Amino acid sequence: MAHAMHCVGLVSISLLQNEHPTKLKYLEVHNGLIAMFYDQFQKFTDIVYLNMQQNYLVTICPINQQGSAFKSLSNTLVLDISFNFISSLRSECLKGLQFLKYLNFENNRIRKLDTRTFVFLPKLKMLNIKGNKIYSIENHAFLGMEELELLFLDKNNISYIEENAFTGIKLKILGTENHKVCCLYRETVVICPVVWHWMSSCSDLLSNV
Repeated sequence: MAHAMHCVGLVSISLLQNEHPTKLKYLEVHNGLIAMFYDQFQKFTDIVYLNMQQNYLVTICPINQQGSAFKSLSNTLVLDISFNFISSLRSECLKGLQFLKYLNFENNRIRKLDTRTFVFLPKLKMLNIKGNKIYSIENHAFLGMEELELLFLDKNNISYIEENAFTGIKLKILGTENHKVCCLYRETVVICPVVWHWMSSCSDLLSNV
């Protein structure tokens, strides 16, 4: 039985239910018309790599849904949901991914990061949320992510960052062009690739945080 499945142009995850993917480890469902999904991964318990980029996903956790759509994916290490239309994240939407290492939300429409947004992802090493519409990061947004090393926040519209937004994480690389973000994290980040404005000090930049 094949351990990989590559689907292009799919309109619904439920169409895969008849494939008997008991031992499937690599699933790519991209460039399709999938707008949302529920608990349709219950047969995919062995998946380690899930790619759902370039669909029409508007949410990964509908309000009326009971539990997380990913609750069966405890073995998943890589999740790519980039280039979709997701506008919000809630912590409970990510339950079940407790061993996830790499999460890619690049180029969606996420607007803010609330407190404890990623609390159910304790093993995550890399989080890519660049190219969204994030304007606000609340206190303890990354709480519980002690193993996070790479965080990419580039190409957002961040204007408000609470003082303890980054409490609890020890990054190696922070990708951002936002001066305030680099100032808040300047003592622990190895690489913060930002062009500094020669007239602004960190104290000036942080005065409105």
